[in-house]
Amino acid sequence: MNYKNLFVGLQKITHPETILTTITFPVGAALKKIDSSNFECAELSAVNACLSGATPIIFPDGRVMACIGPVIELNNNHPLLLGNLNSESFEEIIESAGR
Repeated sequence: MNYKNLFVGLQKITHPETILTTITFPVGAALKKIDSSNFECAELSAVNACLSGATPIIFPDGRVMACIGPVIELNNNHPLLLGNLNSESFEEIIESAGR
């Protein structure tokens, strides 16, 4: 699943104004290999501890996470790993997460 297909799919179940996209900042090897001079940074800092805590994060491999950061490598059954779009619908994942 690529970004454009994911975006089109999300527009079918929610208003486009509610979909926020962002780029991640390079760290590690990416810091050395990617030219980030064209990236735009927000002028204001985050108003809460985790900007991603209120919205699910969807990765290109289909994983849907409730948070980002150290938990990004989770591949097992963990409460912050909500599901995977390759095996269930977004609606099912969100409904299950609300339980």
